Amino acid sequence: MKIIHTADWHLGNRLMDRSRAKEQGEFLRWLLELTDQEKPDALIISGDVFDTGTPGEGTREMYYKFLSQADERGCHQVVVTAGNHDSVAQMESARPFLGRFHCQMVTKITAEEEEKALIEVQGDGGEVKGLICAIPYLRPAEASVSTEERDEEGNSLSYRLGINRMVVRVGQLAACWKEAHPGKPVVAMGHLPVLGVERTNSTRDQLGTIEVVSESIFPHTFDYVALGHIHKASDPGKGRILYSGSPLAMGVDEAQYKHYVFVVDVGEKLDVRAVEVPKFTDFVQKKCMNRAELDEMLDEILRRTGEQTAPIWLSVQYYGGDLTPNELNAIVRQRLPEESVPCILTKRALEEAIPATQAGGTGDSLSNYTPETLFERRMGEYIAEHPGMEGRREKLKSMFMEALSEAIS
Repeated sequence: MKIIHTADWHLGNRLMDRSRAKEQGEFLRWLLELTDQEKPDALIISGDVFDTGTPGEGTREMYYKFLSQADERGCHQVVVTAGNHDSVAQMESARPFLGRFHCQMVTKITAEEEEKALIEVQGDGGEVKGLICAIPYLRPAEASVSTEERDEEGNSLSYRLGINRMVVRVGQLAACWKEAHPGKPVVAMGHLPVLGVERTNSTRDQLGTIEVVSESIFPHTFDYVALGHIHKASDPGKGRILYSGSPLAMGVDEAQYKHYVFVVDVGEKLDVRAVEVPKFTDFVQKKCMNRAELDEMLDEILRRTGEQTAPIWLSVQYYGGDLTPNELNAIVRQRLPEESVPCILTKRALEEAIPATQAGGTGDSLSNYTPETLFERRMGEYIAEHPGMEGRREKLKSMFMEALSEAIS
């Protein structure tokens, strides 16, 4: 059985307060071309199709158009699980017509309905190719079990043990199916963090660390485990339990590494091939301490625009004290061509804290600030990013002082 494993599309995601619809549409067109080339038995999307539980009309249309086009081009089985960013109710509202696109979706399961996770993959002639066990993101109400056990940090193990139980139970059902279909592979899908996997700033967990599980919960009945939730792809040579990662960078920190979709052949041997997703947008974050560093950075960005086709989205933090936010933005915008650098976010930041080791200083500490100065500092940073808010400075400060007075009275 051949599958394409992807996850964490986060359609509708915004970065630098800008829509990324064009970039997301380019990815989906690229993925259609990949399905044309690879002709998988199934395309599986392991959660977080959308960035929020209330995606806009254009975002939903982009997704449904992709499913329709994939079906038209011969990708006749798509399996989707809900992630922690997806709304079960919103996704379920589309169920009545998803069957037309040969798309099967599992948004939630409870301890009494694990069999809902089992989806057979069939060839064009109706022959059974394998089984997919589609386990969506499990929320506490769906997975928690009754227990008084706690981990070393004192967190209740009710939820984590519930996740373990659900995965083991689905594995038992898959083992029964495998006995009835000898030699046929079983693939599991999941959307959860596994112990020891590197996370990024944009990988947001709803419940902190209490949902983290061990790889050992996935029985060897599963020939491959296609995970979502962690945005950095696993090394495809590191076993059968892998994250495909997000195909697009969800934050500037994620732009520093490559993004992939996995093409997986599951048979007598497991073969996982990472296909790099083209960089449709190049996110660049820079810090400049003075005008000389600012000019040097702008020269570097100009050189990059001549060497690459992907547009650059630039975020600049400027720590020099000689430019207003408007002056900084004007200088950067004037130097860089809009067609190559369409999105620029400039921030006239406050001077960085002096390390405690320098000149016998004590370093920056909360003890050096009052609530008022902390508020002034943060408000200055915010207004530097949003110059239109300058006129509300005094009103915001008045509201803060009133709230502070009530809090300490």
